[in-house]
This record gives sequence, C-alpha cells and structure tokens, in this order.
Amino acid sequence: MSLTLDLIPLRTLLSSLQSSSSSSSSSSNTTTAFTIFCPLDEAFYSSKYPQPPLTLLQYHISPLKLERQTLQSYHVGSKIDTLLPGHPLVISTLHKKTGQVSINDVKITDWEIYNDGRIILHGVENFFDPAFQTLLYPQYDRQDNDIRSVTDERTTL
Repeated sequence: MSLTLDLIPLRTLLSSLQSSSSSSSSSSNTTTAFTIFCPLDEAFYSSKYPQPPLTLLQYHISPLKLERQTLQSYHVGSKIDTLLPGHPLVISTLHKKTGQVSINDVKITDWEIYNDGRIILHGVENFFDPAFQTLLYPQYDRQDNDIRSVTDERTTL
C-alpha cells in the first residue's frame, strides 16, 4: 500500500475521507476515525492491480474505528462500511480461540500497525475482492435501512 499512497495525491485521498465522513457520520462517534486495511507489498507484485484505482483503495478504508478487539467481537457475516458507497466488506472468518479474522476471505496479518486513535492501520495479506461481497452477500448491495451494519450492531451489544 505504501507504493500506492506515494503515487496518489494526498489531497485526493483526504478529500475522499472527509466527504465520506460527512455523509456517513455515526451518531455514536463524536470524532471521525478511519481504519485502513493495507495489503502487503507482495500483493502489488502478484496482483491484477499493480497500480490500483482509487475506487479499490476506497474499498480498503472504513469510516469506522475498528481496533483489533472491536473486529474480534463481531460475527461471521458482519458488514463493515467502506468509503466506496454501497460496497461494504464482510467478516468471512473469525476464530475466537486464535483471534484470527478474515475479511472478504483475506486474512488480517498485522494488527494495528499504526493507531493514533483516529487512524488505524491493519495489514492484510492481499487486496479485498469487491466481487466477494456481491456474490455471497448480495443483500448488502442495497441501501435499505433494514440491513444492519457493524455500526448498528455495536450500539446494540
């Protein structure tokens, strides 16, 4: 991900973060926080995305504060909103004993590489495939209010 972040104008990414946070602000959060899921450098060399488009990068950023304990508290099938509207991530594997979590069938390899309370960075083994959620959880493609997201579940726990 470092390769890509160097090439994308920081203004573009920040404006995307700011516009997304204002449109999807959570009533339970008074400060804006983001979680970035960062693929390993090897993913850029063996991927069909050697230089991923901005939309794919938006798919790797959630406008939520998702620390390790938070992600491990959810269940398989939980939806995680992203900066790519209408395309959430889905928790696909959760091993309570080992603490291993996969999102869209991609393992989280490094927890909280960076965490300043507003931006959290987790390392993942590869890029998330947007087709994963579309094929296995098509109900998440809708924008209906009756579909609960991770944000909604957190407030009811």
